[in-house]
Amino acid sequence: MAYTTTASADGTQNDPMFINHNSAISITLGEVNHGGGPNYTTYVRETRGTLVRNLAAGSLPNYVGSGRQIPLYVGYPLKK
Repeated sequence: MAYTTTASADGTQNDPMFINHNSAISITLGEVNHGGGPNYTTYVRETRGTLVRNLAAGSLPNYVGSGRQIPLYVGYPLKK
């Protein structure tokens, strides 16, 4: 669970909640946000070599308040 209550130093929440850089990751998350801070625009940023993909807020279901839910996110490293 993530309880989002504050913004970044510049007053936004533009940094991703999670950054996956050429590694393995699994995320299951419920975010609670009752208006105490801005919502994340990007929840996961994944880099694979030169390819960068973002899991945007608009692609996630609502959870509590204005928070979002990540039912299951899985990222795997590239096979060599």
